[in-house]
Amino acid sequence: MTYDPDKFLENFSRALRMRRETVGLSQEQLAVRAGLHRTYVSDVECGARNISLRTLCLLSAALEMLPSELLIETEVVIESRRRRKKISLRI
Repeated sequence: MTYDPDKFLENFSRALRMRRETVGLSQEQLAVRAGLHRTYVSDVECGARNISLRTLCLLSAALEMLPSELLIETEVVIESRRRRKKISLRI
């Protein structure tokens, strides 16, 4: 399966924000844990930044998860949005 890189980035951003909120961290707290600036984290969550693998590792460690787990959560977001789109097309 292939992904549109821009759509993948958008869904990664959603997955990151959802995970951060689930664990109860603010953007500032996540940024401090990851050694990043708060505005950088905000930009990532808005889809304005295309992060490096290094940043993926820093963010996932700050969320106490593996980078692969964060990518799997991105896949879950993609699939969820795909299902919702199919349902809305049927209505």
